[in-house]
Amino acid sequence: EWGAGLAQPPPADEMSDVKARLSKELGEQGKGSAEITNANPLRRGGRQGNNMVGPSEAGLIDELGIKETENVGEVIRKRFTLALGGSAVLALLAFVPTQTHQLPKEPANVYIAPVIRSKILLDDIQDTIERGRWKQMLQLVRQILDRPNYLKKNVALAAQALPSDEDWKRADGLGRELVENIRALDYQEFFQTEEPNADQAAFLEQGVQQCLDKIEDFLNMMPRSEYVKADEEAQRTRSAVARDTLTYT
Repeated sequence: EWGAGLAQPPPADEMSDVKARLSKELGEQGKGSAEITNANPLRRGGRQGNNMVGPSEAGLIDELGIKETENVGEVIRKRFTLALGGSAVLALLAFVPTQTHQLPKEPANVYIAPVIRSKILLDDIQDTIERGRWKQMLQLVRQILDRPNYLKKNVALAAQALPSDEDWKRADGLGRELVENIRALDYQEFFQTEEPNADQAAFLEQGVQQCLDKIEDFLNMMPRSEYVKADEEAQRTRSAVARDTLTYT
């Protein structure tokens, strides 16, 4: 699905090797997970303390061949690890080749502009967390991932526009990490709750900052001339960015 139409998926034997390394990595990380699982708000009872495992979690466990247990804290630890990045697991996933390097049809600035608009939206997400405007936050997250910015598609194509294979691979991996990090900001999917509690809000705030750092790193990899054109376009089309249409009260 990533970069659909650009290349064929990696061979089955390559993916089998990746799955084996992922399972081993998750097992090794479990040895030092006490601090994370003990601090996890989903283990404290109440509405957020149920033993639900979201559909994305179950699918990921099945896909990676990891045995699911009744230890909810361990499942959530894996969710934290895979969603927020900074781990060898996510880094490994990010650099599994999923396509070949082909220059896209349009100039790079066409694909960079939605990424810049997404960065503006991430700034607004920080504001909505501070104000506790959770429904508005979800709207912002979904405008990054879906219409009008379609971040997954546009970071892939922006990375493809880089001239060297080495730069493309780095940008492509970083872009995929960024998309997964932003997906983790959807607290309804991530925490299985209608409204996050104080601990979960702090987690989301930390996650937004990590997303901002990654999107800044990604944009810094883009050619300066193309970035300048894209920034002009992003500012011109600010009406497509939710910050101009949402009213905070």
